Amino acid sequence: MKIKIKTTLLSITSIAILIGIVGYSFYHINNKENIKSEIENSQSAKDLQLSILSGMVYRHLIAYSLVCKEAGVELNKYPDYFSQKYKTAIQKINYQWEQKGTSLQGKLIYFDKKIYPTISQDVKKELIDLERLTAKYVLAHQQGVSVDKIKWTDKLEQKLNLKDACILLDEEASFFLDQSAFDNEFSDRLTELD
Repeated sequence: MKIKIKTTLLSITSIAILIGIVGYSFYHINNKENIKSEIENSQSAKDLQLSILSGMVYRHLIAYSLVCKEAGVELNKYPDYFSQKYKTAIQKINYQWEQKGTSLQGKLIYFDKKIYPTISQDVKKELIDLERLTAKYVLAHQQGVSVDKIKWTDKLEQKLNLKDACILLDEEASFFLDQSAFDNEFSDRLTELD
């Protein structure tokens, strides 16, 4: 009887150990898959941020210059100011691309062919919006009223043009970049690469 109890206990213990080993293995395999999935999702999110940041650099360094060149204005100050202000960020973005076997310059050349035709209209609108907003602030200052009190007319709208918008952007690069919504978004996205 004692032998039967010992055998039963041994069998139960063996089964428990076997279940434990199988359970641990199953947990370990599932955990590895979950960790792998989390790493892949994290990497995918980083890749997305890297592409977005590269697109932002492209827009400010290349697309603005191309749009303004088409309008007859060569941007000089704005690209230089942008490059200096975000030098460390641009280097970090480039480093991330180098880890993937390419470079930021390679991506910008790729973007030039693929996205410039699409975003050039957005950039033109953005530059005109920038000129309109600046004109409203100037008029508000001249009239001693708040910007929301300025009545924007068709006559004022007709004075807006891409050439003046480009000159304004180039002359006031620091004003348009420092403490801007772009500056904040760019910095936030950059931290997500870490």
